Amino acid sequence: MSSFVVIGGGIAGLSFGLALRKEGHDVMICERSRPEHPPGHAFLIQPQAGEALKRSIGEAGMAELHGSAIERLTISDHLGTSLQEVPLDGWICVKRSEPLRLL
Repeated sequence: MSSFVVIGGGIAGLSFGLALRKEGHDVMICERSRPEHPPGHAFLIQPQAGEALKRSIGEAGMAELHGSAIERLTISDHLGTSLQEVPLDGWICVKRSEPLRLL
């Protein structure tokens, strides 16, 4: 067994860390944000990615994500003027801190 340190708790860092852990390695994920001050950013997870995530963390893990269904994404400019709305069928939104907490 090897030990790994993954810098960054984004989608790539979490996915890589999870894959290494499943192979039996010791993994530490280092994230700049502190748990007591979770960032406001969120992950939008499309249906196919949600299915892949469910295979990794199981049905119980998915239930613990505390995600919300997202029906559309509004793209706005720096003044808040809506530029475009994109329908998102079957997408969920989770706080960035949720996958970090689970993993």
